[in-house]
Amino acid sequence: MTITHNKPTRIRGNIDINNRVTLWRVDKVTEHTIDPEDTPQNDLAAAGVEFTAAIKKAFRGCELHAAWSGADSMNFKAFVYMPGDTYCMGYVIISRGLDSEDAECFVYKVTAHTITNNRHNDTVLQQTCKTSNPKKAVANAKKYLRRVTHEELSKITSEEYQVAMSAQRDMVEEELDDAADALFGIRRHRGTRENLVDSPLLGEMFYQMDAGTMTFLSPDVETKLKNVHRLCKEVKAIDASRVTDKVVCVQVHEVETMGEKTHEFSTAVVGKNRWAIDHITDYCRYTEETLPEDIAGKIAVLSVCGMNAAVIGVGYRYDGDIFYVIC
Repeated sequence: MTITHNKPTRIRGNIDINNRVTLWRVDKVTEHTIDPEDTPQNDLAAAGVEFTAAIKKAFRGCELHAAWSGADSMNFKAFVYMPGDTYCMGYVIISRGLDSEDAECFVYKVTAHTITNNRHNDTVLQQTCKTSNPKKAVANAKKYLRRVTHEELSKITSEEYQVAMSAQRDMVEEELDDAADALFGIRRHRGTRENLVDSPLLGEMFYQMDAGTMTFLSPDVETKLKNVHRLCKEVKAIDASRVTDKVVCVQVHEVETMGEKTHEFSTAVVGKNRWAIDHITDYCRYTEETLPEDIAGKIAVLSVCGMNAAVIGVGYRYDGDIFYVIC
């Protein structure tokens, strides 16, 4: 079952301190394509078919989705990816050589996250190499088109995990502020949240309420106090998680074994003892039978949530196949 998401076609993120790259989602770039069975309508299309055929030969099992691109839709552009991958290996473009008097001269460009071209300021051109030599173009494709590893995927998507969990924390804290205002009947200063969570008076009231020894003149006050109590617990849980959490990025792969479809799981620890993603370690590959129960249980919880859902103490659902699990 395909679940919709609102992820953009492109994502930018760091794969190391000094290398920020752009990746393209497979499910976005394949929406509009050239039918591979169509007969090439001109020499540019013929060159594109020949070039992509060489790429398919170099990368057995890869898929290519081609489309006309550019301001005048006169560039042959083909994204390259492996079935089941979230992000493309990159793409190739063939265009006419504008500076050449030879109408038969084409320019071949390969764009991939493995390329670093510092001669350009444009973020995409920094990932691009070009040549007018078809053989060199194929060699460039073989050299630079690479599948996005789980390490690279974890590093790039982790930025969104941090933003999502921070937003979830801010939402809970804002809800606590509003609940406390409703309880006390005043508009409190927003910088006193820590005093609210650790208030000895509220702590005593929570204890008496839980023990059933507190009598309320108004049922409305009891409801409001219970709401503040619940939110104080959530804020404390959030604060505790900053110290104790281990965050694991999990990517789910559908595989077929002896005619039966099953799942495998790539995992990587993307943070320890903080919400900030400091380093990527402990890469593992699991089957459905070997996946640790705590990770499997939290994936099950997140799987029933919508896309981009962040759940305190559980994790974050990046999309249909990528999860961040708090262990």
